[in-house]
Amino acid sequence: MAKHSNAKLIIELSAKNMSRREIARTRHISAHTVKEVLDRASESGVGRDDVSLMGDDEIAAMLFTEEKEAADAVARPDYGYVHGELRKAGVTLKLLWEEYRDECAEKEKVAVSYVTFTRGYADYAISKNVTNHLKHKPGQAMEADWSGSTMRLVDPVTGEVSKVRLFVAVLLYSQYTYVEATLDMKQNTWLLCHVNAYEFFGGVAVRLVCDNMECAAAHSRLSVSTYSGTPITMKACTMPMNRFSWRALGKNST
Repeated sequence: MAKHSNAKLIIELSAKNMSRREIARTRHISAHTVKEVLDRASESGVGRDDVSLMGDDEIAAMLFTEEKEAADAVARPDYGYVHGELRKAGVTLKLLWEEYRDECAEKEKVAVSYVTFTRGYADYAISKNVTNHLKHKPGQAMEADWSGSTMRLVDPVTGEVSKVRLFVAVLLYSQYTYVEATLDMKQNTWLLCHVNAYEFFGGVAVRLVCDNMECAAAHSRLSVSTYSGTPITMKACTMPMNRFSWRALGKNST
């Protein structure tokens, strides 16, 4: 409805015998919008007296009913919820948008695009004067941990079901996330997951922040083999942390 947010002004100026071209030029409104509003007002018999006590949104909804119906079909994101969830480790706007999109599909509502979602959150943060302060520098730190719960992996050929654990690594500045399903939580698996994560990220963070688990104990220099067999040496300062909770990842675990 923002396109017709000046509907009241356009109708009032037209009633003062200002031409459409002059309205568009002096008020910096597109000529097409001016034409649309005045044409609809004429068709509906709506004049200045009819809109004098109405707001722009009410006028636009009255003149452009089809746009109101389309707007009503769109599920508005709850940016208060979004802001709260972004405080959690590993949660990104992209992940929250995908969650919102799936909920819209379940409720048969229309979801806004990812671009609109992020712009809406930015507007919310400005209007509410809220921020999530980032205390990390790019490339400085990566958090790593096993997710709290197991998932099921189903072999598409045999139908065999296996329990898997999720290894999750997050670059703290960008919240860029790497997730890998594993059949065990052994030390070699833990180290290989780190190699795969660094391959995925395209580099090694200065600090590795992990839970104080046995398989992650104080490895400041690790040498492992990649897929191709080429040795990769990871030089990082390993730091323990209290266990953090990861968002449930992936509704489809098969």
